Amino acid sequence: MGGASPESGGRFSRLCIPFGAAPASRTAFCRDGRFKSRATDSSARLEFMSLSPAQMQERRAALFWGVFIVALFGINVAVAGIAVFMAVGDPSFRPMPSYGENAIDWETRKLIQAASDGLGWTAEVERNQDFSGVRVRILDREGQPVKGCAGEFVAYHFTRADRVYRLPLSESESEPGSYFVPFDASQNGSWQITLDAKRQANERFFSDRVCEWYP
Repeated sequence: MGGASPESGGRFSRLCIPFGAAPASRTAFCRDGRFKSRATDSSARLEFMSLSPAQMQERRAALFWGVFIVALFGINVAVAGIAVFMAVGDPSFRPMPSYGENAIDWETRKLIQAASDGLGWTAEVERNQDFSGVRVRILDREGQPVKGCAGEFVAYHFTRADRVYRLPLSESESEPGSYFVPFDASQNGSWQITLDAKRQANERFFSDRVCEWYP
């Protein structure tokens, strides 16, 4: 019983292992009667340790470049996520209000602007000191206030194009020809202002301008 001894004259072989001894490998019995050996964890470690320096360097290089490519992919995904977040979350990244409608009706707006220019009217837009709104004065070609107008006032800040103010013109009772439009005008910078005022059927004043308001 000191070692493994095959049994003569039989179809199959028998492996004898001394008591208390651990096999060097796991053994599987095949259907044809032969024994098949599979490498254990210890043998796999021995195989790795037996690699040549060139083979170990090749494995390290493969691991490094694999991690490097995955890291680049992760950076690209992060940058794309930040870009999407900025485009969706930042209100300054918005198209101009009514941009499509104005582009389609460009010829109509051109005719309206030409008729308005023929009146010779002008407008002064001033922000109130307490930022509670703006004061609009409409003057005719002689510089006299234009009374009795009704129309619409549209304003938005260039960095907040999603916040559009559309308000009616309200004429001041104490100062005819002056119109007060209440809205939050506290933000400094560039404002897009559009005035569309009518007094009679053939008197339509249209003004589209940029107002720069700073402290």
